[in-house]
Amino acid sequence: YTASAKEEFEEYKKASFATGGTESEWDNRQMDIIVDYEIKYQKAPILSLELITAKGWVAASEERHYYNLDLDSGMEIKLSDLLGEDWIALCNKEIDKQISERIASDPGLSFYGYGDNDLTGEKFSTIDETTDYYINADGNVVIVFPEYSIAPGYMGIQEFVIELP
Repeated sequence: YTASAKEEFEEYKKASFATGGTESEWDNRQMDIIVDYEIKYQKAPILSLELITAKGWVAASEERHYYNLDLDSGMEIKLSDLLGEDWIALCNKEIDKQISERIASDPGLSFYGYGDNDLTGEKFSTIDETTDYYINADGNVVIVFPEYSIAPGYMGIQEFVIELP
C-alpha cells in the first residue's frame, strides 16, 4: 500500500510539472501515509480486526478492510458461520429496521431511498458474501457500509449491530 501510494504521489508530481507547475508552487509537498489496525475482537480461536489505510496529499483517501479469522483452522469466518443458514434475511431485516429507527429518532439523517430526506440514491436492499463486517467486543456481528454506499458522505461509515441468534 505504501509503495503504491508513493508511486501515485510521484506520478502526480510529474504531471504537475509537465503541465506547467513549478518547484516553488510544489513547495516540498508531502503525502501522509497511514497504515494501522484495530483488534475488534479476540477470543480463542477467533480474531476480528480492522485494517485502516489512508493517504492524504491533494485529497484524503481512507479505506478500511476487515478480517475475521478462525486461528485454529486458518480460515476466514463467513457470516453464515456466525449467523446461520438464514443470515442474509436476518441481516437485511435488521439493517432495514435500524435505518428506519435512526431516521425516526433524528429526522436530519439521510439514507438513500428512505424517508423525506432521500437523495435519490438506491435504497438498501441486501447484503451478500462481499459485505464487510467485524465482530465487536460483545461478540456480535457489525455490518459495515463505506461512505456513500447507503447514505450521503456526510453520514460517514454506517455500522449495524446484528446480535447473534
